[in-house]
Amino acid sequence: MKAQGGQPAVQAGNGEAAQALARNSAAREPSENVFLFWPNIIGYCRIVLAVASLYYMNLHPRTCSLLYSVSCLLDALDGYAARYLDQSTRFGAVLDMVTDRCTTACLLVRFLSNKHRRTRG
Repeated sequence: MKAQGGQPAVQAGNGEAAQALARNSAAREPSENVFLFWPNIIGYCRIVLAVASLYYMNLHPRTCSLLYSVSCLLDALDGYAARYLDQSTRFGAVLDMVTDRCTTACLLVRFLSNKHRRTRG
């Protein structure tokens, strides 16, 4: 038996219907803020490391390499954390993919432009 709105009717003594209603109302409650999941916070740290790595490319190449290496390690950590904490989200997957591509592309362009400048001068 269904009540209005497609929800199961709660009858006295019917524990299954009460549980179904509780599940449905829990599904309608606002979900957690996926922007603050731990794997996504690790992803934000990777973005900061990528920017710092780009900054240090001309000044301190070893620092740049170290920051990029830490970013790569955090890439593995955020994937593991997402699976372990069951916090895999579409946003996190896109954040991870975009961070990987942008970081690699920016470092490659910056590196090649530095090489080009040195060979011309």
